[in-house]
Amino acid sequence: MRKIATYTIVSALLCLIVVQLANALTQQTEPPASTASTSASNTLHSLKKSLNNKQQSVYDVAPQVIALLVESEKYPAQAQGKLAQIEAHITLNEAERYLIAIVKANIVLAKKDYKQAIVLLAEAQKNGTNLAKQQLNTPNFFHLNYLLAQCYAAVGNFEQAYNQKKLFLKKYRAFYKAQKAATVALLKSKYQTNLKTQENELLKQQNRLEAIKIADTELAKHESQRNTLLLTAIALIFLLLLVKQIYVRAELKKLARLDSLTKLYNRRQLFKRGERLVSAAITAETTLSVCLFDIDHFKAINDQHGHHVGDQVLLQISNLARETMRSRDVLARLGGEEFVALLPDATIDEAKAIAERLREKIAEFDYSTFGMQTPVTASFGVAQLTTDTNSLDGLLQRADEAMYQAKVDGRNRVISHHYRI
Repeated sequence: MRKIATYTIVSALLCLIVVQLANALTQQTEPPASTASTSASNTLHSLKKSLNNKQQSVYDVAPQVIALLVESEKYPAQAQGKLAQIEAHITLNEAERYLIAIVKANIVLAKKDYKQAIVLLAEAQKNGTNLAKQQLNTPNFFHLNYLLAQCYAAVGNFEQAYNQKKLFLKKYRAFYKAQKAATVALLKSKYQTNLKTQENELLKQQNRLEAIKIADTELAKHESQRNTLLLTAIALIFLLLLVKQIYVRAELKKLARLDSLTKLYNRRQLFKRGERLVSAAITAETTLSVCLFDIDHFKAINDQHGHHVGDQVLLQISNLARETMRSRDVLARLGGEEFVALLPDATIDEAKAIAERLREKIAEFDYSTFGMQTPVTASFGVAQLTTDTNSLDGLLQRADEAMYQAKVDGRNRVISHHYRI
């Protein structure tokens, strides 16, 4: 029997050599192919396929193994629990052992153990040499090459990763090419080939037209979105500039009417509002008083403690004055250390009472926080609008005369025009 098998193999090889020589001669002389040569080639191919099939086989795979393979890709932890049950209750053939090795690799890959995964996959690849090529070239089996490519890339063996990825893509394309060819063959056998070809060409043209329409629509959509965003950005910029302009204008108006240090009304705003109040009081025949006060020995404060301390004193006294005045009173810094308060609807006695409260607050405040040991005082002059004093200038002049009298009388006091406290 052994001699017969040997004789058969040798005869097959001799036939292969003869066929190859015949093909070579045929290619050189370019005669038409002979029926005998084609028949010999087909016989030799069938003989080789028969010999290969004796060594390689296609095995059936249990549905549980396929399900476990799919589960191991998505839920490796659950697959690990089912793996032991399958290995214990099912006698695995070579194809199933091949797929079980992929399952184990998926489980260890979930733990990032790429080296162990390589060992498992390489062992499966080695044990799969007895499997038929058509079975190895199916997705469940050639997925092993994809996993090997990932593992080799993870451990830095990029050459092996490239080779495995290349092999995977080759098998992938071959499989789906074969699937497509089988489908096309089935369609050609069922329907008229020419009609299907024309319909396919028509569909291709329609698809191209649809693709062009979709591309044009997307382009128009993107351009519209871009223009909308651009217009929105421009509008926002103009809005921000407008808000900034309004804010700057408001700040300029505020600065134009307020003193920069104390934030009280400045001299210009004092006269502007004062003339209105005087005119309104004369028209409505109501009372209007003015309180003019000056910080005593302010020059000495600046000389001894510096202008920084002097500014703090001015700011503190302006705050005390703001606390003391009524909401309808007009408080302003006339200049330097001199302040003015216009008191609408206030008699001379009411104005003196307000001035006295402010004088006490100024004298009793603790200025040691500014580094000063001596108290700060102020002298006040109060005057009331009368029939013979019907202008703001005249009213301020009378209050200034009364304040000067307070300075002469020893400072830190309130003097009203024609009266003393």
